[in-house]
Amino acid sequence: QDHSGNIVDFTAINVKEKSRMIASSNKQIIKAYLLQLPLKKSTSIDDVAKTLGMNIRQLQRLLQKEDISFRQLSDEVIFELAKNLLNVEQRSILEVSCELGYTEASNFSRAFTRWSGISPTKFRVNLKTVE
Repeated sequence: QDHSGNIVDFTAINVKEKSRMIASSNKQIIKAYLLQLPLKKSTSIDDVAKTLGMNIRQLQRLLQKEDISFRQLSDEVIFELAKNLLNVEQRSILEVSCELGYTEASNFSRAFTRWSGISPTKFRVNLKTVE
């Protein structure tokens, strides 16, 4: 079934589209797995591949079909977790950065700015103005 609940006719879908759909589900599976891990930026591709019962190259090929690298995917996950942690006002930027495995808040701030285009502090200010 597709997202709207309709039955998907796989015979009518071309090979490239089938590959994209399969790769997409693999990306989501890997992302869901990463989200379940303890919060840290240092999760290695080797550890994830072993846990999923494949070698590094197989995992890289699965992600390559979706035009994403393991680093990009793990950055997506950390960014998602960072946004959730920053929603809790009681946590300082330093606490959030430590929870995510950064040794320095400045490294976390640079990464967050790279992902979002704004600093973690500005992100929090924007949250307050939306509420």
